[in-house]
Amino acid sequence: MTETWYLLFAGTTADGMGDANYSGRTTDKSIAKKHWDECSSNPYSVGKVIVVTDIKHKRIIFDYDWENL
Repeated sequence: MTETWYLLFAGTTADGMGDANYSGRTTDKSIAKKHWDECSSNPYSVGKVIVVTDIKHKRIIFDYDWENL
C-alpha cells in the first residue's frame, strides 16, 4: 500500500484567478479536506489540494473527488 500525501496550496486574489502558494503537506485526509473546504467556500481563494501517491497525482476539484481516494 502506498502512502498518500496531500499537498496544500493557499492564497487569495481580487478576482480568484492568481497563482496559489505552497502552504504545506499532510498525510491526514481530514486536515486536507478541511483545507479544501475552506478554499472552496471562498470565491477569491486560489487555494487547492493535490493528492500524490507513488503511482498517481490528482488535483481535487469537486466534492466527489474525495470519495475515490
